[in-house]
Order: sequence, then structure tokens, then C-alpha cells
Amino acid sequence: MTQPQTPPTAASPERIQQARVGVSYAIDGDLRFLSHHDEMRLLVRALTRAAWPLAYSQGFNPKPRIVLPLPRSTGMSSACQLALVDLATEANTARLQESLSAQLPRGAALERVFAFPRRVCPQARRVRYEVSLPPGTGDAVRLGIRSALAAKNLPIQRDTGPDSPARPVDLRGYIDILEFDGQMLHMNLLVENQQSARPLEVLSVLNLPVESDAASVRRAHIQWNIALHEAASRLSSAERKPLDHEENHREQTHATSAHEENQEARA
Repeated sequence: MTQPQTPPTAASPERIQQARVGVSYAIDGDLRFLSHHDEMRLLVRALTRAAWPLAYSQGFNPKPRIVLPLPRSTGMSSACQLALVDLATEANTARLQESLSAQLPRGAALERVFAFPRRVCPQARRVRYEVSLPPGTGDAVRLGIRSALAAKNLPIQRDTGPDSPARPVDLRGYIDILEFDGQMLHMNLLVENQQSARPLEVLSVLNLPVESDAASVRRAHIQWNIALHEAASRLSSAERKPLDHEENHREQTHATSAHEENQEARA
């Protein structure tokens, strides 16, 4: 059995960040009710059980260096979660993916693990949501969409917490696309300066039923300011080497063995 990884103590020498990887995964089922902090704990526990060489913060309470560029709202399922994980030592992304996939619970499906530049944190530009609506609401949905898209302003009062006053927000500038296919409402919402409309707020201005737990809302796609599949091409040679070293070494060893066998056969 793999022993859990022990974080460095406060007296440990500074650990140099060797690499960063992106982890794309989905959250569904009962796991959609996890809060942001609970989802982070889920990831840390799975990564620790998978024996990833995690990089830790410094200080008296070191923590794995993990970033979720766009946290998910509690109660919302998501097909496009992204976590950026810093590693302390060299590792191979294929092996990281295999080990993590075996440790994630049901409801958290791993998509892929890929190399990512250390000094780059993607920013969301547009998010697509899918909302399941009760039967018989088609006419109200279409009327609400026409009214919302024709409006110049869609002001609301946003609740900012139990101890903070509500503040005015105009949702119209964040709404890009609203479409209804007869069963599902599709909404594309823009993100500007890390601010956007919330799906339940959009439902409220459309005069549609709002589920308090957001169980009917699914985040389907995130458009980032950079293409994630191209991010690895921005890696410097020093950043790429730790992730590729083990795989390249295995390929070189295999090539050397094949060459030696060919030489013996010719002899």
C-alpha cells in the first residue's frame, strides 16, 4: 500500500517548484453539493493517495500548491473543472493521470493531466451553462429570452453575504447567448475583469423557476484566454524536461536495446 505523502515541516529547506500540471475533470452526482473548500480537500486527498510529488507552501502550515482558476458554485455540476497543481519533483503526466484516476471518487471523472506553464494562470472569458427546466415552461422561456435580449439593462440586487449589503449589478452586459431547444436552456455568459452573471440570476430576470440548490444547472464549457491544449507549447525547455525526462529516458533505452539486438542479429 502506498503511504500517504507527508508535507514538509516548517524547518524544511525551501522546495523549488519543478513543474506544474493541469488537471481537467468533471463533477457530477452528489458531489455537485460540495463547497469549494470541500472540493479542494477532495483533490488533495486523492492526489496524496495517488502519491503525486506535490509542492507545498512554506510556513508553519504548509499546504499543496493547487489553484482552481474558476471555482464551481455549490450545487452545480460541471463538465469542465480545471485545477493547476504544482509538483516538487519530476514526473510523467501519463503515470500521474493513471494514478489519480484510480483515487477519485464516483462523481469525479478525470479527463486528462497535461503539462502547463508555471507562470501562467488562465482567465475565463466565456462560460456556457445548460439548465434543465420543468415541462410546460417553453412559452415562458421564449418570451423571457426575447425580452432579456431586447433590453438595454437588466439590473438586479446581488446578495453578497449575510453581513454585507446587496449591491446593484447590470446583467445585460454579461449575457452573450440565450437559446432554448425545447428541453434545455443554453446560456453563454461573458466574464469581464473576473466578474460575470450567475446562472440563477439570469433565470430570475427571465421569470423562470429558480432552484435554490442549483441542481438543474450544469457548467458545460469554459472558454479561456488561452487554449489549454496549446499551453504546453509555451513551456520552456527547463519546464518541459521534468515532465518528459522519464518518458524520453524509457524511449531511449528501448531504442538502444533494439539497436543492440539488430547488431547481434547481423553478426
